[in-house]
Amino acid sequence: MDTPNKGWIYALRRALLMPRSTLASRLGISGQAVAQLERSELDGRIRLDSLRRAAEALDCHLVYALVPNDTLEAVVDRRARVVVDRDLQRTRHTMAIEDQTVDDALAELLAEEMLETTKRSSALWRE
Repeated sequence: MDTPNKGWIYALRRALLMPRSTLASRLGISGQAVAQLERSELDGRIRLDSLRRAAEALDCHLVYALVPNDTLEAVVDRRARVVVDRDLQRTRHTMAIEDQTVDDALAELLAEEMLETTKRSSALWRE
């Protein structure tokens, strides 16, 4: 859901036909402080506790969420692939320097095992 042009506090206050002075009174602050609160929300620098207090004063509850762009499984799979590809590239380089090779089928099997191990490891997020 997109944020209203002038922010949620302003939009809800206006939809409720609540004057700024009334919201100010409910929050125990000045009308000017309400205007500042609305501006800080628009600028993305409002504090969560301030937003929660404003929501309560508007007879709302605050919902705060981090929503992944993809399934968590897909995020872990992608990251594991990056880690394993990086590690395998280093290994291949070292083996090439030492004039060693591994059968392609064996290399693929090893890569799949590394993927599964990496998905369950704290090494998943190490750089």
